[in-house]
Amino acid sequence: SPGYQGAAFVCQPWWQALATLLLARALSRLILFPFAEVQHYMPEHMPELQPAAGQEEWAVCQLRTTANLRFANPLARLLDFLMFHGDSYQVVHHLWPAMSFVNLRKASDIVKSACEEYGFPYNEVGYWEGYAKIFRQVQVNSVPSVATARAPREEHDLCKISGHHLE
Repeated sequence: SPGYQGAAFVCQPWWQALATLLLARALSRLILFPFAEVQHYMPEHMPELQPAAGQEEWAVCQLRTTANLRFANPLARLLDFLMFHGDSYQVVHHLWPAMSFVNLRKASDIVKSACEEYGFPYNEVGYWEGYAKIFRQVQVNSVPSVATARAPREEHDLCKISGHHLE
């Protein structure tokens, strides 16, 4: 929190406080990366692969494009609950954003069971599997394909709306 970070600058030399702050931010980003990226960006399930507009219910879209982080270790589940307030239960959070984090795990079990019963998607990704997915996404998207590199920009521009180009 900014208050504690500001207090760190008062209680120690500025250079030491800055180094500590930067190290803490870098470590937290590494630890939380699968939470933010994998749970919200699943290209194999994104809109370009969904049925034509108007054919898919909002809840089904949330189920298809969101994933929970799967923790096998009870300590990891406890840390998720205490420190991140159940952020690993993104599927239920997207369906009911105002639900208390205390109820996310129980609701997740119910939704997962209902999805299995009715044949709806329910995505779960392991923590290290999340890092592997992110690494593959970076590899795929960091180097343009030969066809994309040679094609005119107009044909492959995804930012066109009604014939107007968005810069």
